Amino acid sequence: RTDELSSVDVTQCIWALGKLRISEEKVLEPIMHRAKDLAPTMNSVELSNVLWGLGKFGFQHDKEMIRSLITRLVVETSQVSPKEAASTLYTLGRLNFRDEEAFEKLSRVLIEHIEDVSAQAIANTLWAYRAVELTPPTDLLNLWATQKLGLVGIQTMQTTALIMLHTSLNDLNRICKHQPAAMASAEVGVSMPPKSGISLAMNCSNF
Repeated sequence: RTDELSSVDVTQCIWALGKLRISEEKVLEPIMHRAKDLAPTMNSVELSNVLWGLGKFGFQHDKEMIRSLITRLVVETSQVSPKEAASTLYTLGRLNFRDEEAFEKLSRVLIEHIEDVSAQAIANTLWAYRAVELTPPTDLLNLWATQKLGLVGIQTMQTTALIMLHTSLNDLNRICKHQPAAMASAEVGVSMPPKSGISLAMNCSNF
């Protein structure tokens, strides 16, 4: 009985279905309905994991449900970690879900916690912006390049930083196409130990 599932139960179910690429409607529908009902009570970790699962099997059946999950996530971004923000941005890119407010607020999380943002997170964020045809915030790129790459006078070197980051992204795409089994860090994903909690980690799979 899906109406007895808790938010943790639903999150684990959707995460597992995404991991296994199970997208049969008869399996998904009751769990999706329950997820929609529980969305207002979910925390940022649960929301990002649910979205990650939906992104893995390209869930496109209910745009309003995706919007409700995103809306809940960005209501209080002070609770969202950089890994959750990067994971969610990547998922929105995979789902081709263009929500300018969500992209802006989640990017702001990355900017405010730039010391915890990896090159992979930046690459995935750039890819997500490209997928939905939005322009990534220059302050995110500038700040990351200044603090992580040690570039001086970044305002005059903005183009260089963009080229470097896009080159890294193209290299990742090339590796994904030709060496799928070797992808050890190509996607900001999730790791979920059974019932003991939910945590985000840098996992891999094809774009």
